[in-house]
Amino acid sequence: MRVTFWGVRGSLPSPLTAVQMRRMQRKLLQEIRLRGLPGPEEEERFLDGLPAPLRGPVGGNTSCVQVDLDGQTFIFDAGSGLHPLGQALMDGPCGRGQGRLKLFLSHTHWDHVQGLPYFAPIYVPGNRVEVYSGFTDIAGRLALQQRPEYFPVPLEAVGADLTFHQLPAGPALELEGGGAAVRVRAQELHHPGGAYGYRLEADGAVLIYAADSDYCEMNRADLDLYCEFFQGADLLIFDSQFSFNEARARADWGHASAVLGVNIARQAGVRRLALFHHSTDYSDATLHDLCAEAAAYRNLYFPDCELEIFLATEGLFLELGANTL
Repeated sequence: MRVTFWGVRGSLPSPLTAVQMRRMQRKLLQEIRLRGLPGPEEEERFLDGLPAPLRGPVGGNTSCVQVDLDGQTFIFDAGSGLHPLGQALMDGPCGRGQGRLKLFLSHTHWDHVQGLPYFAPIYVPGNRVEVYSGFTDIAGRLALQQRPEYFPVPLEAVGADLTFHQLPAGPALELEGGGAAVRVRAQELHHPGGAYGYRLEADGAVLIYAADSDYCEMNRADLDLYCEFFQGADLLIFDSQFSFNEARARADWGHASAVLGVNIARQAGVRRLALFHHSTDYSDATLHDLCAEAAAYRNLYFPDCELEIFLATEGLFLELGANTL
């Protein structure tokens, strides 16, 4: 199971500004003055040794995660990160009209669907895209954003074969289409307007995609429900849009924090926690600080916990499964 992050922000695309870039350049110059200018043979080691905020940007595109498994491609959410993913897919079977994709949508707030009209594979005849959602009216919702008032090409005019499937919360669905056995289960999340998380089980690994949910004011029974859904995940992609205090102050906004993610992941026996759906208002440096705070919280209160915590960043590639454990 190969996982690639194409969009990691929430709410709005958030490209680096000129001011933020200049700030990073100044800090890089400070590192060079401190450590000396590396020679050509030392460049990679020098760059790898930089503080995390200087090794590369977190990324500005909104939610989109790709999972490749035994010839199958699964996509979780269609934020603006879907556009660069689509461009990359066009170099393979999708560019020849032979693509077979499965797209799972958490919900239809704009930051999770705005990339679909710009997803090149849906305009190529012969490609097949299966869209899964917990909502019964997902086709109609997606068609709305491609009405002529908003976009020049209506959804019904795209060249690919689009099919729509409801995947309600409950028993896992066995998916066909590849050599590996794949099971997907949906879970309703706590978010304004509704949202769904997905549990993908295949290749001896479990991946959870849980964007856009808050857990602050839940009772014990509700939290136990989520812990059961997350149980034993090798990777939990978790909405940590806010700091701990901001998440509590904005409990009705439907987003969580990294610290809360640590608590839930520990209880559920999760191995790796990817902090995701980063706030538009947080700089890369702030996000790295929040990740460090979450790690410090784990070390202080759960010193024996082996949970790995990291920021989801654009371009980050992970491998999960029986051959990588």
